[in-house]
Amino acid sequence: MHLQGFRKPLTSSQGNRYKLHLEGYIRRTVGILDRAKLGLDLLCFLKLTFKNNLDASNLPALRRAVEGLPEVLECYTLTGSDDALLKVAVRDHVALRDFLRRFSESQQVVGRVETCIVLEEFKEGTALPL
Repeated sequence: MHLQGFRKPLTSSQGNRYKLHLEGYIRRTVGILDRAKLGLDLLCFLKLTFKNNLDASNLPALRRAVEGLPEVLECYTLTGSDDALLKVAVRDHVALRDFLRRFSESQQVVGRVETCIVLEEFKEGTALPL
């Protein structure tokens, strides 16, 4: 693939990535930053339980709350005893305390939060098993 006058011809690998972008297989391209170098040493998972898990307003309220909190890296709704799971990165325990207060004030649907602090990471990745 070549756009005359704009750049050098794409390699086969670049062409394949371009095609995957066009076809929607690649949603976005990102850089993976080093949390430790940025001072975000505390990685936590927060297990959330809704006050009323049958209330239809739970998910929109949770979505609004986490969209306004940059410490939330990922958010999932779950089956089982917990209703949602947040992956959160903060500087230290004081920042975690402050985050938990802000999270509590940002929504009214979560009744219980259990915080799990990561002690060590063995595997982290974004690659899908193709």
